[in-house]
Amino acid sequence: MRTSWRLMSLPLVAAVIVLGGWLLAGCGGAQQTTTTQAPTTTVAQTTTSLPQPTTTFLQTTTSSEAPTTSSEAPTTSTTLGEIIPGVALTHYEDKKFGFSLVRPESTLVVTHGFEGFLPLTQTPVVAFTLPEKLFAGTNLGEAGVYIGASSSAVATSKWNVPVADSAEVLVGTVEIRGVTFVVFTSEEPAAGNIYEERVYRTLHAGTCFEVVELLHSGNIDNYPPNIKPFDRAKFAGYLEAMVRTFAFTTSG
Repeated sequence: MRTSWRLMSLPLVAAVIVLGGWLLAGCGGAQQTTTTQAPTTTVAQTTTSLPQPTTTFLQTTTSSEAPTTSSEAPTTSTTLGEIIPGVALTHYEDKKFGFSLVRPESTLVVTHGFEGFLPLTQTPVVAFTLPEKLFAGTNLGEAGVYIGASSSAVATSKWNVPVADSAEVLVGTVEIRGVTFVVFTSEEPAAGNIYEERVYRTLHAGTCFEVVELLHSGNIDNYPPNIKPFDRAKFAGYLEAMVRTFAFTTSG
């Protein structure tokens, strides 16, 4: 009987060993399957981080628009144009009396000594005279725009009528930069010299402003043949163009 039990127990042990192997194999296979899913999760995270460089590129594109706006500024400096061909213009401003004017760069700026060219105010503020080389070889002696200002009782009450005992003739009125000026002309010969003036006067903030275009020439008969008569229309045009840029910078 002992021999029979031993013979019967051998197949049972073998079955237990085989069954245990299968169970171990199944557990090991399950662990491998779980481990292989980890790389899949890592790939998904990498894909999510890709759009970040796109946002940085858009910021760079927006900031590059700034120079385009600032590059337009130099364009405004070319809008002055020319009065005398080939001569650049420059802006003049008088902060004391509150006015501005555009003049050719070649004009000379004078601040005193021309009281005699201001029929009413006789008080110099500033003058812009044309360079003599422009009219060399002609009978023109000097040309310029002369500006005076006065708050005297006479100047502020008589600014709109011809100066007494003068050759002034009332021409009419003209509007310059929104301001109305009364216009006078005069021509006075003196010992072979001719003084031609076109005078603009207005009252602003209690002050009489006087703007004079002056052409001072000599009698052409007193010059040698090589001296030619000056071009009156051309030089009067230079002066007129400057006067037309006169503007007050303070309210009246």
